[in-house]
Amino acid sequence: MTDFVHQVREGTEWMRVRSKSKDGYASAAMAERRRRIFETTRELMSEQGVDGFSVNEVCRRAGVARQTIYQRYGTRDDLMAAAMLDLFERSESLIPYHHPPGSLERLIERMVGIGTRNLGMRGYIAALTAFYFNPASSRELRAAMHAITSLSQRPYVEKLADSGLLQPWMTVEQLLTDLDAQRMIVVSQWVNGQLPDERMIDAMVKTLLTYLLGCVRPTAQQDISHTLLCVHEQGAAAFLRSSSV
Repeated sequence: MTDFVHQVREGTEWMRVRSKSKDGYASAAMAERRRRIFETTRELMSEQGVDGFSVNEVCRRAGVARQTIYQRYGTRDDLMAAAMLDLFERSESLIPYHHPPGSLERLIERMVGIGTRNLGMRGYIAALTAFYFNPASSRELRAAMHAITSLSQRPYVEKLADSGLLQPWMTVEQLLTDLDAQRMIVVSQWVNGQLPDERMIDAMVKTLLTYLLGCVRPTAQQDISHTLLCVHEQGAAAFLRSSSV
Protein backbone atom coordinates (compact mmCIF):
# COMPACT_ATOMS: atom_id res chain seq x y z
CA MET A 1 0.00 0.00 0.00
CA THR A 2 1.38 3.45 -0.85
CA ASP A 3 2.09 5.99 1.84
CA PHE A 4 -0.53 8.32 0.40
CA VAL A 5 -3.35 5.77 0.49
CA HIS A 6 -2.35 4.92 4.04
CA GLN A 7 -2.57 8.64 4.90
CA VAL A 8 -5.99 8.89 3.27
CA ARG A 9 -7.27 6.05 5.41
CA GLU A 10 -5.74 7.57 8.53
CA GLY A 11 -7.11 10.92 7.47
CA THR A 12 -10.59 9.45 7.14
CA GLU A 13 -10.43 8.20 10.71
CA TRP A 14 -8.94 11.50 11.85
CA MET A 15 -11.79 13.45 10.29
CA ARG A 16 -14.33 11.22 12.00
CA VAL A 17 -12.66 11.54 15.39
CA ARG A 18 -12.23 15.30 15.04
CA SER A 19 -15.81 15.69 13.89
CA LYS A 20 -17.08 13.82 16.95
CA SER A 21 -14.85 15.71 19.35
CA LYS A 22 -15.95 19.12 18.04
CA ASP A 23 -19.55 18.44 17.08
CA GLY A 24 -20.55 16.06 19.79
CA TYR A 25 -21.84 12.57 19.19
CA ALA A 26 -25.49 13.56 18.84
CA SER A 27 -25.38 17.18 17.73
CA ALA A 28 -28.03 17.36 15.04
CA ALA A 29 -27.17 21.01 14.34
CA MET A 30 -23.49 20.28 13.77
CA ALA A 31 -24.23 17.22 11.65
CA GLU A 32 -26.59 19.31 9.57
CA ARG A 33 -23.92 21.98 9.11
CA ARG A 34 -21.42 19.36 7.94
CA ARG A 35 -23.96 17.92 5.50
CA ARG A 36 -24.77 21.40 4.20
CA ILE A 37 -21.10 22.26 3.68
CA PHE A 38 -20.37 19.07 1.76
CA GLU A 39 -23.51 19.22 -0.36
CA THR A 40 -22.83 22.87 -1.19
CA THR A 41 -19.23 22.02 -2.05
CA ARG A 42 -20.29 19.32 -4.50
CA GLU A 43 -23.02 21.55 -5.90
CA LEU A 44 -20.47 24.28 -6.64
CA MET A 45 -18.04 21.80 -8.12
CA SER A 46 -20.85 20.79 -10.50
CA GLU A 47 -21.68 24.38 -11.40
CA GLN A 48 -18.25 26.00 -11.52
CA GLY A 49 -15.89 23.10 -12.05
CA VAL A 50 -12.93 22.37 -9.81
CA ASP A 51 -10.86 25.28 -11.14
CA GLY A 52 -13.63 27.81 -10.59
CA PHE A 53 -14.57 26.49 -7.15
CA SER A 54 -14.91 29.25 -4.52
CA VAL A 55 -14.73 28.76 -0.77
CA ASN A 56 -16.35 32.15 -0.30
CA GLU A 57 -19.38 30.97 -2.28
CA VAL A 58 -19.59 27.82 -0.14
CA CYS A 59 -19.65 30.04 2.94
CA ARG A 60 -22.35 32.27 1.47
CA ARG A 61 -24.65 29.46 0.34
CA ALA A 62 -24.10 27.17 3.33
CA GLY A 63 -24.32 30.01 5.83
CA VAL A 64 -21.01 29.34 7.56
CA ALA A 65 -18.01 31.51 8.37
CA ARG A 66 -14.86 31.25 6.26
CA GLN A 67 -12.88 30.65 9.45
CA THR A 68 -15.05 27.62 10.18
CA ILE A 69 -14.21 26.09 6.81
CA TYR A 70 -10.47 26.57 7.19
CA GLN A 71 -10.39 25.43 10.82
CA ARG A 72 -12.26 22.23 10.10
CA TYR A 73 -11.13 21.32 6.57
CA GLY A 74 -7.93 23.24 5.86
CA THR A 75 -7.31 24.39 2.31
CA ARG A 76 -9.68 24.79 -0.63
CA ASP A 77 -8.45 21.48 -2.05
CA ASP A 78 -8.81 19.78 1.34
CA LEU A 79 -12.46 20.84 1.45
CA MET A 80 -13.17 19.41 -2.00
CA ALA A 81 -11.32 16.19 -1.11
CA ALA A 82 -13.34 15.89 2.12
CA ALA A 83 -16.60 16.36 0.19
CA MET A 84 -15.51 13.73 -2.33
CA LEU A 85 -14.60 11.33 0.47
CA ASP A 86 -17.94 11.93 2.18
CA LEU A 87 -19.81 11.03 -1.01
CA PHE A 88 -17.57 8.00 -1.54
CA GLU A 89 -18.27 6.65 1.96
CA ARG A 90 -22.02 7.21 1.74
CA SER A 91 -22.21 5.68 -1.73
CA GLU A 92 -20.20 2.65 -0.64
CA SER A 93 -22.56 2.06 2.28
CA LEU A 94 -25.55 1.92 -0.10
CA ILE A 95 -24.15 -0.66 -2.53
CA PRO A 96 -25.74 -4.10 -1.85
CA TYR A 97 -22.59 -6.20 -2.12
CA HIS A 98 -23.12 -9.95 -2.52
CA HIS A 99 -19.60 -11.07 -3.41
CA PRO A 100 -16.49 -11.23 -1.24
CA PRO A 101 -13.85 -8.46 -1.20
CA GLY A 102 -11.01 -9.14 -3.61
CA SER A 103 -13.21 -10.93 -6.14
CA LEU A 104 -13.74 -9.81 -9.72
CA GLU A 105 -17.50 -9.86 -9.15
CA ARG A 106 -17.11 -7.48 -6.19
CA LEU A 107 -15.17 -5.10 -8.42
CA ILE A 108 -17.98 -5.18 -10.98
CA GLU A 109 -20.61 -4.70 -8.26
CA ARG A 110 -18.85 -1.51 -7.27
CA MET A 111 -18.67 -0.24 -10.86
CA VAL A 112 -22.38 -0.92 -11.37
CA GLY A 113 -23.33 0.72 -8.07
CA ILE A 114 -21.24 3.85 -8.53
CA GLY A 115 -22.04 4.03 -12.25
CA THR A 116 -25.76 4.01 -11.43
CA ARG A 117 -25.21 6.82 -8.93
CA ASN A 118 -23.18 8.82 -11.46
CA LEU A 119 -26.00 8.73 -14.00
CA GLY A 120 -27.88 11.13 -11.74
CA MET A 121 -24.89 13.42 -11.11
CA ARG A 122 -23.72 14.41 -14.58
CA GLY A 123 -22.63 17.92 -13.60
CA TYR A 124 -20.50 16.76 -10.68
CA ILE A 125 -18.95 13.93 -12.71
CA ALA A 126 -18.30 16.34 -15.58
CA ALA A 127 -16.37 18.61 -13.19
CA LEU A 128 -14.24 15.71 -11.93
CA THR A 129 -13.62 14.52 -15.50
CA ALA A 130 -12.50 17.96 -16.65
CA PHE A 131 -10.22 18.18 -13.63
CA TYR A 132 -8.77 14.73 -14.29
CA PHE A 133 -7.79 15.55 -17.88
CA ASN A 134 -6.42 19.02 -17.09
CA PRO A 135 -2.60 18.79 -16.87
CA ALA A 136 -2.51 21.90 -14.67
CA SER A 137 -4.78 20.38 -12.02
CA SER A 138 -3.72 20.33 -8.40
CA ARG A 139 -1.43 17.37 -7.73
CA GLU A 140 -2.73 17.10 -4.16
CA LEU A 141 -6.37 16.92 -5.16
CA ARG A 142 -5.56 14.58 -8.04
CA ALA A 143 -3.77 12.25 -5.60
CA ALA A 144 -6.76 12.36 -3.23
CA MET A 145 -9.13 11.56 -6.08
CA HIS A 146 -6.97 8.62 -7.17
CA ALA A 147 -6.64 7.29 -3.62
CA ILE A 148 -10.40 7.39 -3.07
CA THR A 149 -11.30 5.70 -6.36
CA SER A 150 -8.58 3.06 -6.11
CA LEU A 151 -9.57 1.88 -2.63
CA SER A 152 -12.34 -0.28 -4.08
CA GLN A 153 -10.08 -1.74 -6.78
CA ARG A 154 -7.05 -2.35 -4.59
CA PRO A 155 -8.20 -5.62 -2.92
CA TYR A 156 -8.67 -7.36 -6.27
CA VAL A 157 -5.46 -6.01 -7.81
CA GLU A 158 -3.41 -6.84 -4.70
CA LYS A 159 -4.89 -10.35 -4.69
CA LEU A 160 -3.72 -10.79 -8.29
CA ALA A 161 -0.25 -9.61 -7.32
CA ASP A 162 -0.06 -11.80 -4.21
CA SER A 163 -1.05 -14.83 -6.32
CA GLY A 164 1.66 -14.07 -8.89
CA LEU A 165 -0.95 -13.45 -11.59
CA LEU A 166 0.18 -10.01 -12.77
CA GLN A 167 2.39 -9.88 -15.84
CA PRO A 168 6.04 -9.08 -14.99
CA TRP A 169 5.82 -5.62 -16.54
CA MET A 170 2.87 -4.57 -14.38
CA THR A 171 2.84 -3.38 -10.77
CA VAL A 172 -0.08 -2.89 -8.40
CA GLU A 173 0.22 0.89 -8.37
CA GLN A 174 0.60 1.16 -12.13
CA LEU A 175 -2.42 -1.04 -12.73
CA LEU A 176 -4.54 1.00 -10.32
CA THR A 177 -3.50 4.17 -12.12
CA ASP A 178 -4.22 2.63 -15.52
CA LEU A 179 -7.65 1.37 -14.45
CA ASP A 180 -8.51 4.89 -13.29
CA ALA A 181 -7.49 6.22 -16.71
CA GLN A 182 -9.54 3.62 -18.58
CA ARG A 183 -12.61 4.35 -16.49
CA MET A 184 -12.25 8.10 -16.92
CA ILE A 185 -12.02 7.76 -20.70
CA VAL A 186 -15.40 6.02 -20.75
CA VAL A 187 -16.90 8.53 -18.31
CA SER A 188 -15.62 11.39 -20.47
CA GLN A 189 -17.34 9.89 -23.51
CA TRP A 190 -20.58 9.70 -21.53
CA VAL A 191 -20.27 13.24 -20.15
CA ASN A 192 -19.67 14.59 -23.67
CA GLY A 193 -22.72 12.83 -25.07
CA GLN A 194 -20.76 10.25 -27.09
CA LEU A 195 -22.12 7.39 -25.00
CA PRO A 196 -25.81 7.07 -24.04
CA ASP A 197 -26.84 6.54 -20.43
CA GLU A 198 -27.98 2.97 -21.02
CA ARG A 199 -24.58 1.92 -22.36
CA MET A 200 -22.27 3.76 -19.97
CA ILE A 201 -22.01 1.18 -17.17
CA ASP A 202 -21.53 -1.83 -19.44
CA ALA A 203 -18.98 0.09 -21.51
CA MET A 204 -17.01 0.96 -18.38
CA VAL A 205 -17.04 -2.62 -17.10
CA LYS A 206 -16.03 -4.09 -20.47
CA THR A 207 -13.28 -1.51 -20.94
CA LEU A 208 -11.71 -2.32 -17.56
CA LEU A 209 -11.98 -6.07 -18.10
CA THR A 210 -10.43 -5.76 -21.56
CA TYR A 211 -7.52 -3.81 -20.12
CA LEU A 212 -7.09 -6.33 -17.31
CA LEU A 213 -6.77 -9.15 -19.86
CA GLY A 214 -3.49 -7.76 -21.10
CA CYS A 215 -2.08 -7.26 -17.61
CA VAL A 216 -2.51 -10.74 -16.11
CA ARG A 217 -1.07 -14.16 -16.72
CA PRO A 218 -3.00 -16.87 -18.64
CA THR A 219 -4.41 -18.44 -15.46
CA ALA A 220 -6.29 -15.24 -14.61
CA GLN A 221 -7.08 -14.43 -18.23
CA GLN A 222 -9.48 -17.34 -18.48
CA ASP A 223 -11.69 -16.06 -15.66
CA ILE A 224 -11.60 -12.46 -16.90
CA SER A 225 -12.33 -13.51 -20.48
CA HIS A 226 -15.32 -15.61 -19.38
CA THR A 227 -16.64 -12.73 -17.28
CA LEU A 228 -16.16 -10.29 -20.15
CA LEU A 229 -18.15 -12.52 -22.49
CA CYS A 230 -20.97 -12.81 -19.94
CA VAL A 231 -21.11 -9.04 -19.45
CA HIS A 232 -21.13 -8.56 -23.23
CA GLU A 233 -24.01 -10.99 -23.69
CA GLN A 234 -26.08 -10.23 -20.57
CA GLY A 235 -25.05 -6.80 -19.37
CA ALA A 236 -23.18 -6.17 -16.13
CA ALA A 237 -26.24 -5.98 -13.87
CA ALA A 238 -27.71 -9.23 -15.23
CA PHE A 239 -24.34 -10.96 -14.91
CA LEU A 240 -24.17 -10.01 -11.24
CA ARG A 241 -27.67 -11.30 -10.60
CA SER A 242 -26.83 -14.63 -12.22
CA SER A 243 -23.56 -14.99 -10.28
CA SER A 244 -24.73 -13.93 -6.82
CA VAL A 245 -23.60 -16.22 -4.05
